[in-house]
Amino acid sequence: MMKLFSLLRGRAKVEPHILVALSDWCPACLEYKVVLNKVISTLPIKIVFVRPEQLRVPSIPTTLFVKSKKDTKMERGFMTYDSFCRKYNDFFCKID
Repeated sequence: MMKLFSLLRGRAKVEPHILVALSDWCPACLEYKVVLNKVISTLPIKIVFVRPEQLRVPSIPTTLFVKSKKDTKMERGFMTYDSFCRKYNDFFCKID
């Protein structure tokens, strides 16, 4: 997890952080990137794209939702636009 926060260091301190591990050779990743471009164009969020080896994830695509060092959520696999928005809202907009 420390690797994750070293990737975020130096970036704008805009919360929330969303990191997505993708590869250009992966068909699901390419399709997911289209979904993420729609997300970026419709929601006020910033997504940081990283290589899978930077996060040491076991599968791609992988999405990491980050509130703080202790509050993260990892989603593995392709998500539709609606699914991404639902998971985003569930994680970042929930009332504790």
